[in-house]
Amino acid sequence: MKKAVQIISIALVTMSFGCKPGNNTTTTDVVTANILVNKTVDINQMYQFYYNDPQTLDERQENDIIDYIIDKNLTPTRSITGLYYQITQEGTGERVKPGDQLEVHYTGSFLDGQVFDSSVQRDKSLKFKLGTTGLIQGWLEGLRYMKEGSKMTLIVPSRLAYQGQGFNTMIGPDMPLSFDMELLKLN
Repeated sequence: MKKAVQIISIALVTMSFGCKPGNNTTTTDVVTANILVNKTVDINQMYQFYYNDPQTLDERQENDIIDYIIDKNLTPTRSITGLYYQITQEGTGERVKPGDQLEVHYTGSFLDGQVFDSSVQRDKSLKFKLGTTGLIQGWLEGLRYMKEGSKMTLIVPSRLAYQGQGFNTMIGPDMPLSFDMELLKLN
């Protein structure tokens, strides 16, 4: 079902961009653009991704994430991978790209609100080069939507986080996560 929704979404995006006169965009370009330039989903539209009878872990997590978004009254953007993000403060300059040196503050929490890690509470930002460290897939994708000075809420399904293995004793297996992030510096 989820695969069918993704295929239909790609087809609709392809038709909406590809059917305009003078537009030479290819399907590959549209899919790439869809990952980087997504549409914000309002609360009423959230239910298009909701499963009435969730059977798989991904379906149950999608429902949990949607419930979280509605409870928090967020208006995120959903990427084609299922990552939800909301830019809460727009930064300046270029977007992040692989190889950039970043300095980030973040607070990570479970969907029940319990904080599991926070560079803000430690008063020590995280510095790293994007693409050369062991970041979760959700961060690798989500950071690409940011500019220096941006603040963002990122909601990550477990398949884009620590999957079935979890992380140390802090994060159990198959846990969707939420991050409030601020990109302090981009070099």
